[in-house]
Amino acid sequence: MSSPEKEQLGKVDSDIQKVNSTINSDQAGSNVSGADAQILDNINKEANLMPLFIMLGAVAVLLIVFIVIKVTGNKKEVIPPYELTYSQAEIATGEDFGDTVAGYIKDTAKDVVNERYENTVFVGDSLTEGLSYYGYQEIDHVIAERGTSIEQAMKKIKKIAKPNPDYIFVMLGINDLNYSIYTLDDIEDNYIKLIEKLHDKMPNAKIYAESLLPVTKNFAKSHKLLSNKRINTFNKRIKKIAGKYDYVTYLDVHSKYVTSKGCLSSEISSDGYHLQPDAYEKWVKLVKETLKNDK
Repeated sequence: MSSPEKEQLGKVDSDIQKVNSTINSDQAGSNVSGADAQILDNINKEANLMPLFIMLGAVAVLLIVFIVIKVTGNKKEVIPPYELTYSQAEIATGEDFGDTVAGYIKDTAKDVVNERYENTVFVGDSLTEGLSYYGYQEIDHVIAERGTSIEQAMKKIKKIAKPNPDYIFVMLGINDLNYSIYTLDDIEDNYIKLIEKLHDKMPNAKIYAESLLPVTKNFAKSHKLLSNKRINTFNKRIKKIAGKYDYVTYLDVHSKYVTSKGCLSSEISSDGYHLQPDAYEKWVKLVKETLKNDK
């Protein structure tokens, strides 16, 4: 083949390569454009769905918040009434107790309360406070508070005298026994001072010095100063004090609650010391019988 012919064929071949290159380039461009179009289409679709996703997310969040508020708002921890702080109730026998424990006791309380009982004031700590909390006595006639000591009670003489009582029932000393700063002699001296102050303020009132109640065996183990032995020892001192004054009578409430093992039954106490609501009936009935027999 002559040189001009080779040159001509080379030119043709070059042109063919250029055409192929152009075709390939166009195809590649076409493919890229198609991919871009697909991506843009997906983005558009997602953009159109975004408000819906946001709305559904917001609804879900609101629903969760509503459920949490509803559940936590309506959730009420069920606590036995005798485990509550007595001051949370401030119940008086004239109120409508409904389904409360005091309502359950109400009939018994009405049966116990009489004219002479209403002229009575009860002085003490949380145990005595339960008389008003559970509806056995009107709150104005119960001068008692959780943790009260004999010294603290002496500061409430005016409040005790306000109802002008004919009878004063005193159950104090258990908290004093639990204070290591007091000896038995200290507690006895304070008890005598209280009795005499009550008489000086209310000379016509009769005072009933109530014995302290026992505690459960387990409670005594965890409260060394409140062993039943120490409680019994101080009860003997209370009885001795009462015998010194013609206006004081010793009332043995302890014997109504002590078991054959010399302790309080765990079946009638939530914590080994405080009484359950219906356990007060023995105490209240003893008060009623005492007042009935008092001439």
